Amino acid sequence: MEIILTAVAGPLITTFHSKINLRLVKIMNTSWEQLLDLKDSYVKKVHKIEGFGWIVEVETIGCEAICPRCGQKSRSLHQNHYSFARDLPICGNDLWLRFNRRQFKCSHCKKPFSEELSLVEKKKQYTKRMAERVVRQVVS
Repeated sequence: MEIILTAVAGPLITTFHSKINLRLVKIMNTSWEQLLDLKDSYVKKVHKIEGFGWIVEVETIGCEAICPRCGQKSRSLHQNHYSFARDLPICGNDLWLRFNRRQFKCSHCKKPFSEELSLVEKKKQYTKRMAERVVRQVVS
């Protein structure tokens, strides 16, 4: 059983393929962007897969990134790299973010580079807040 929710840059517009439960209704009343504290991204789609959890497709706002080598802005998209990152559970279900870490090519130094994301550090498969929670649990 899969529930697919589609977002339009803010409140959710929903398409249901199965029955709704009460927890889902409570989540829908809050914008996913607010729930996930997204600053430079928006929610493109949300999937609820029974027995697995939530998959939230996140897209970056903006069409440029800053080159880490020379500091120049680049709008030249080189490649798209789609990845998954584990986030904090929601309503007792696992939450995975699917995001595109775009790779740009700098017009100044001619080198490719990956954009920086506020949610996920480079080469990590978990969000920053998930890492913070694990550290807090280990320390306490």
